[in-house]
Amino acid sequence: MDLQSVIGKITSTKMISKIERDGSTLSVIEKGSGRERVRLLRYNSVVFSTLRLSSIYTDSYWDYFLPLPSIFERPRVLVLGLGGGTVPYQMESVYGHSISIDVVEIDPDMVTLSHSFLPKRLNSRIFIGDAYSYLLKCEERYDVIVVDLYIDDVMPDRFFTESFIELCRSHLSDRGVIGINLARSYFALKRIPRFLSNLKRVFGSYGIVIPLMVPGNNIIIAAKGISIDEIKTGVTERYRNNKGGAHILDGYRNMQIE
Repeated sequence: MDLQSVIGKITSTKMISKIERDGSTLSVIEKGSGRERVRLLRYNSVVFSTLRLSSIYTDSYWDYFLPLPSIFERPRVLVLGLGGGTVPYQMESVYGHSISIDVVEIDPDMVTLSHSFLPKRLNSRIFIGDAYSYLLKCEERYDVIVVDLYIDDVMPDRFFTESFIELCRSHLSDRGVIGINLARSYFALKRIPRFLSNLKRVFGSYGIVIPLMVPGNNIIIAAKGISIDEIKTGVTERYRNNKGGAHILDGYRNMQIE
């Protein structure tokens, strides 16, 4: 095979599925070939989900939620914001039947596209609706809450508020943990200091995990009834996956505590 053919295979792009609506395009594409294939779910030009077909790891910010359930025996997890389903897919792949996951997604088209984005159907329960409204009505408590709530590349204002943070805390178990994807975009920069101040007021402290490959996305960790140091120790001692997860443990070892 000549060099041009090799380059063509590496850079090849295939459309898997697409939904067009109101001037926006949601699409699932696949890049590369063989074991090097990568799937992307995109909202216009913004990547909402990534999946490497040869590994559960994306080498991006989604990976850093993955060890949080490891500090619980039979973790109950709530994921706010499905996207393509990267986070619940990763967690189901690692923890199997020991984990139960509820997912809230406001956009039914995202749920539809997740079926072609993921290699298999999720076992998670998926609720279509607004995350804030779900928390107001929900009576469940969870060991881990993952917050990844974006429209295009912007998190709506109400998810920066102290009332939303308090609502999340009320749905954590006695030693529950929350992980938040905080994208340091141009639109978010002015709101982030107040958000972190609100988070500290509600939880007392928080940690910042900075993914090595995507420093623009910080994973903010806070907890109820357990210290950030305990989370840091618990994750680094209990998360065991030797097939490419070293970058995650490095991120938690270097976690900044505020």
